[in-house]
Amino acid sequence: MNKNQKPKDSAHSHSHSHGHPHHDSSKNLSALIVAFLLNAGFCVIEGIGGYLASSQAIMADALHDFGDSLSLLLLICLKYLAMKPAKDSFSFGYRRLNIIGAASVGISLVVGCFIILGHSFPKIFSPTAVNSELMLWLAVGGIAVNGFAFYRLRPVGGLGENLVTLHLLEDLWGWIIVFFGALAIHFYAWYWLDPLLSVFLAFFILWRTFIHLGQIGRLLLLGSSQEFSMDKISTLLNTVVGLSGFHHVHVWELDSGFHIITIHLVLKPDADAIAIKQEIRDKFSSLGPCEVTLEVEREGENCVDPSHPASF
Repeated sequence: MNKNQKPKDSAHSHSHSHGHPHHDSSKNLSALIVAFLLNAGFCVIEGIGGYLASSQAIMADALHDFGDSLSLLLLICLKYLAMKPAKDSFSFGYRRLNIIGAASVGISLVVGCFIILGHSFPKIFSPTAVNSELMLWLAVGGIAVNGFAFYRLRPVGGLGENLVTLHLLEDLWGWIIVFFGALAIHFYAWYWLDPLLSVFLAFFILWRTFIHLGQIGRLLLLGSSQEFSMDKISTLLNTVVGLSGFHHVHVWELDSGFHIITIHLVLKPDADAIAIKQEIRDKFSSLGPCEVTLEVEREGENCVDPSHPASF
């Protein structure tokens, strides 16, 4: 056999069991639709109620929820498009539209928070009277609506869904805080507490949102998660008997939780290439959903792609 010729069994091998949709996409979509309907419906109620109660905190949250409702609608549309099968020039499919949807939710959260801060800061120093009883009723409604939506969406995976779940959880805690704040306003007339609560909630939402936006940035830059870190992959490969070495290891997260892995393997002369490839796929599958492409080389054989930008 020619020194530069690959063995017959060393052609690119894909894990074509392809479990790309590693969570039920239709379930995700239906859960998001429920969250959107609840969020949009209650947004109208709290907008009217906040105006009647003269509550800065509730009006700010209504504006915040309106922006989130639009982002949820965009996320639902992109989620639907992401379910389309791969074709033509989009060989990986349209799954990364989920990342765009998640980014839209995150950006709307940031914009909404800054709008809330701009409206609430001045009110701390010049508070106005609010209808605490109406605030209490709206808080009870907010707790019920966001609690139910969080319960429906909580088991669903995906970065966009996680951001929406985070929003619902924060809204749930926010309404709990508003409830107790309304009690304090009702009994002690602490009207300054209303805008102060909205400032506190805005900073809390910003803090959590920036964490998720960092994850979105990692996905856009073709990064990988800690579950598929280079250290873990290197450790697993070093346990494979018959493997002399490896290089050109590349790992990126196609969508939240699903990874693509490509590796050049260097096998010892008497190693069983098929058995080694299957063992490596099994080891990587234990880390999480992934698709593995392996290039096989034998000891002493020149790398078929020496110019490939190597990770390690």
